Amino acid sequence: MRTFGLQLDLQRFPAVAAWAKSIRSHAVFAADAQRTASFLKELKHLTHERRRLFWSGDRIEWLFSRGFHKWFFREIEAGP
Repeated sequence: MRTFGLQLDLQRFPAVAAWAKSIRSHAVFAADAQRTASFLKELKHLTHERRRLFWSGDRIEWLFSRGFHKWFFREIEAGP
């Protein structure tokens, strides 16, 4: 939540606060949080694509099924 600038009203939502506290202590979450923190720390040094939207198969399928194929191909042809 902090990543997105969100705050939780602990008095108004005590069950959510308890859940968030318990999940942070779970080994899987802790390992993932460590990997994420490490990635974010190194992000400024990485040279990967940041300007393009990366499309997965289900997103492309959704576009085609709704008639956006011409737009999609124009975007590809336009390049970066």
